[in-house]
Amino acid sequence: MTKQEALKKIEELKNYVADLDKKSKIQIKDRSGNILFESDKETVKEAVEEAINENANLTDAYLTNANLTDADLTNANLTNANLTDADLTNANLTNADLTNANLTDVDLTNANLGNANLTNAYLGNADLTDAYLGNANLTNANLTDAYLTNANLGNADLTDAYLGNANLGNADLTDAYLGNANLTNANLYHTRFYGKGGSTKINKNQVSDFLKALGVVVGD
Repeated sequence: MTKQEALKKIEELKNYVADLDKKSKIQIKDRSGNILFESDKETVKEAVEEAINENANLTDAYLTNANLTDADLTNANLTNANLTDADLTNANLTNADLTNANLTDVDLTNANLGNANLTNAYLGNADLTDAYLGNANLTNANLTDAYLTNANLGNADLTDAYLGNANLGNADLTDAYLGNANLTNANLYHTRFYGKGGSTKINKNQVSDFLKALGVVVGD
């Protein structure tokens, strides 16, 4: 092999290694394929945590089917993010901004969503069993068929939220605001409002659906 051939082989090897480095990076993209963040971490969870720690803007992030179990997503900006079918079991989303996020079929079992902004978020069929949503903003959120069993929604704002067919069995709604929330066929079995002295609020036009959700039938 001549010196020129050897140098060519070395250059080819360098390019090969560089390509491997590029391929090994985890890329967080938006729905249009634009790269929002790149990471050398080994898992998507670690890459997302790194992005948040570096104050990366993950608006429009495409994270469908992502495994984010136990992830620390405190203060995350996930506005308009698509998290369909993601696993966020035990995740910490305290103060996260999930405005307009797509959380269809997401597993948020035992997740912490305290003070999170879920305005206009879509949580159809999401599992929020044992989740903490204290002081969360769920204004106009869609929780169709969502599971909120044992969830804590104390002081949460559910103004105009859609809770059709949602299961709120044993949930804590102490001091929550339910003004204009749609409770059609919702299940409020053993839901806690703390009775006399409580301040959970609904409007007069919601009384019928509210009582039905509680299993109360009003006679003539």
